[in-house]
Amino acid sequence: MDKIRNLQAGAREWVWYVIAFVILMIVPFSGSIFWTNLLTEILIMGLAAMSVNLLLGFGGSLPFGHAAFFASGAYATALLIKETNLPFVAVLIIAPVMAAVVGAILGIIITRLYEFYYAIVSAASCMVLWTLIRKVPIFGGDTGITGVEIPEILSSIDAMYIFTIIIVFIVLIFTKILLNSPFGWIQQAIRENPNRVTCTGSNVLRHRYIAFIISSFICGIAGMLFVLHTQSTFPSYAHWVKSGDFVMICILGGVNTFIGPMIGAAALIILQTYITSLTEHWLLFLGISICLLVIFMPSGIMGLAGHLPSKIQSLYRKIRS
Repeated sequence: MDKIRNLQAGAREWVWYVIAFVILMIVPFSGSIFWTNLLTEILIMGLAAMSVNLLLGFGGSLPFGHAAFFASGAYATALLIKETNLPFVAVLIIAPVMAAVVGAILGIIITRLYEFYYAIVSAASCMVLWTLIRKVPIFGGDTGITGVEIPEILSSIDAMYIFTIIIVFIVLIFTKILLNSPFGWIQQAIRENPNRVTCTGSNVLRHRYIAFIISSFICGIAGMLFVLHTQSTFPSYAHWVKSGDFVMICILGGVNTFIGPMIGAAALIILQTYITSLTEHWLLFLGISICLLVIFMPSGIMGLAGHLPSKIQSLYRKIRS
């Protein structure tokens, strides 16, 4: 009986994903360039945050240096387009692979650490890459790389938006299948108790290392999409502050939820866009707003949404009694 219920719940979840995909595909037909552009950024930032959540929410580790992989995908895309004659499809493949290679190198050290040390060393690794990007001439220094030409088929905002949706949903499907596989179950078991996982005969270090590389690859895809969207890349993409944005998005949306990072990205970017239109002191009000959200919704927006039906039902019973 429980198996049937789980299958029904899984089917309903996939139906909601299909509905969301269809709704998002309709957006360009509304004629609103503003919302098309904003939703493109939300999808890309949500994808980057989802790569962080793969380690944070489902692995129990706090990666504070994922901007390194976001920037790796971004700079690889920009340099491959500007400095080589590779086909565009090849660039789409090579750029996130480069981010995964950087993740494989940094992960040798980072994945051996836990808790506070994991976060600090990942952030330090991120800052090392940030320094290299600023100092090595090929990366353009503090001015970054601008004027990245993209294929004419993606030159319009609507075309880039649809391309982003397709790539993001493909990655989401892959991630969802991964988390519902034995690999994903072990990942969640490591989050709960890595020592017990070791007792089952699983290699915890190897598993954490592979998960780190996969997460780096996904974050590299987000960096690649962001360059195609803005047609430029800057050293700030590799700064630890960008990593903080990804972690903040996860917390806002709901760390232990699959779709939480997307919801968190929407909340953060829409809130930021709205506040900046009202005052030049937007950072102050944005910080206060985020603090209030975290205080009153410690489990994130998705966590509140999950508990809302039971709270409404409880309130209804109290009113009746």
